[in-house]
Amino acid sequence: MVVWAISVVGIVILTVLSDVILPEGETSKYIKTVVGIVAVLVLVSPLPSILSGDLQFSLQSSNNSQTEQVQHSYLEYVCDAYEQYTQQRAVTYLADNGYGDCTVQATYKCDYDSGDIVFQYIDVYVDKSVINGQQGNINITEDIRKALTKLFAIEEQQVRVYV
Repeated sequence: MVVWAISVVGIVILTVLSDVILPEGETSKYIKTVVGIVAVLVLVSPLPSILSGDLQFSLQSSNNSQTEQVQHSYLEYVCDAYEQYTQQRAVTYLADNGYGDCTVQATYKCDYDSGDIVFQYIDVYVDKSVINGQQGNINITEDIRKALTKLFAIEEQQVRVYV
């Protein structure tokens, strides 16, 4: 169908050019007649397909699944990059605030329909963590949860701390 539309545009351009370029006279009449016959043939060329029911009208590209696959893989790549950046930023922030040697796992969800990347939650494992500071008894879980909630501007439920 796209080829047919391009052919129609081409024959229209050819017709206009032949009308402008050719001088008036007997030869011009014959050439205009031939161009007119070709134009009619181009216009009616999809009729056999339409009458037999073989013609399919589709506005989507023929390689739509390949394009969709590329978009999905790119979205996953960006999602992984977000996760790695968030993890590195959280580890650095926690280390700077006295919670060294924490393990952090960030999770994002890729919404393939809208193309959005949505933050899900962040897991912090402090089993190897050493607390540096002057405080004796502190609630590590709450401190880390509040710190990361403030850092990433997220809900407290999205920060899960495992001791």
